[in-house]
Amino acid sequence: SSGINAEYGSSQSCYHSKHTGNNEVSIALPGWEAGVKYPVTAVNVYNRGDTCCDQRIDQATLYVDDVQCGQIKFSEGKTKYTFNCEGAEGSKVTLKHSGQYINICEMEVLVLEEDMPEKIPEIHNVAVGRPTSQSSTGWGGVASRAVDGDINSVWGGKSCTHSAKNKDNFWAVQLDQEEYVRDVIIYNRMDCCSERIDGAKVWIGSGDDWTECGTIDSNGAAVISTTCDAQGDKIKVTNDANYLTLCEVQVITFEEENPSEEMDEE
Repeated sequence: SSGINAEYGSSQSCYHSKHTGNNEVSIALPGWEAGVKYPVTAVNVYNRGDTCCDQRIDQATLYVDDVQCGQIKFSEGKTKYTFNCEGAEGSKVTLKHSGQYINICEMEVLVLEEDMPEKIPEIHNVAVGRPTSQSSTGWGGVASRAVDGDINSVWGGKSCTHSAKNKDNFWAVQLDQEEYVRDVIIYNRMDCCSERIDGAKVWIGSGDDWTECGTIDSNGAAVISTTCDAQGDKIKVTNDANYLTLCEVQVITFEEENPSEEMDEE
């Protein structure tokens, strides 16, 4: 029998989205920051088990990265829905729902033991605790909050930055040394205003030169990853058209697997 508690009121183990619009909840698999992919055999989704609102899960759709594994057809009294993903490869598993709340109590991602990656690169966030600056500070949202190691995405958690103005904003972090930066991961504010980050740009700097890594189009996502694949000693996020709020910024480097030292004997 399953050990999953699917009674919404009897535990704090169930997720509930805030709105009924376009919702999604994702699991990032180990090593996703370094692009590690897993051939996913199946995914189990555990629905809310009490009779209030359990039908909300009907028509929710499951994806491994961009590959659709299936769609839930609600069955009264059923709490466990299993998707056969047939080895679809990906770094993230996402349940998406349109026009309804997402309210689930557990997701399990199943990969065959023989299909597990042989090595996951050692991943480092080199931004934690480093010096920060921003264009202005509003409502106590100081720049250092974005590198405090806390990924709380609710403003009341006092871990998100906030600019004072709604245009021409920047936030920056100075790294300890030049690093080859793979990705910049931003934890978006989720209690409100998540769309404000859209259109913001992520930059990497070396000396006096800045290179744009990408422009954010979040679609309301809680976690946004922008690939830099470049060398630099500082990261900047700019937003020219809205307030800038960042609940955490992670600057990701990782150690590649060492090349084989074996040499053919002559």
